[in-house]
Amino acid sequence: MRALILTLLSCVVLTMLVRQPNAQTVSNSKTSSAVPVAHLDTSKIHTWMLPPFDINGKPAKAHTQGLLVHQNGFFVTARRDDINPRRSLLLWLNCDPSNQKDNCNESKGTWAKIWDITPTSQPASWSGMLDHPGGFDSDGENLWIPISQSRRNGKTMVRKFSIRSLIDKGDATPT
Repeated sequence: MRALILTLLSCVVLTMLVRQPNAQTVSNSKTSSAVPVAHLDTSKIHTWMLPPFDINGKPAKAHTQGLLVHQNGFFVTARRDDINPRRSLLLWLNCDPSNQKDNCNESKGTWAKIWDITPTSQPASWSGMLDHPGGFDSDGENLWIPISQSRRNGKTMVRKFSIRSLIDKGDATPT
């Protein structure tokens, strides 16, 4: 029992010693946050402007949700807001992101494809439209896109789309 008490006391003392220098560093900090803030040289950050969002030659309103940089261009998820009901979209900008002088900038590029990926069916127990795509990821062969209801505590469905099918066939059928 005595050994256990000594071990516990040693742990407490060690914890206090480890935390003490950190506490002094934080208290001497002049920033409003205890977490160090990195200062970026924005002149060294390359940016791309995405092309305008048009459907059938007419401007449409949507806000972007996620971006995936692929060797064949940019995939972007967005929610279309200018129609009712709102829609979940997947857009593809065909370009070479590794080449900064390629056609990835707004002035040269146009969306190669725009797909409506709003689910047409969902579990019967769910009420409400799945109209809000999220940020997404890829496993190298597929895009994994969450699509949610636009409300607090709403339901979410994750859909998988074949990149090859999207690019080669223009087919956005979930797999």
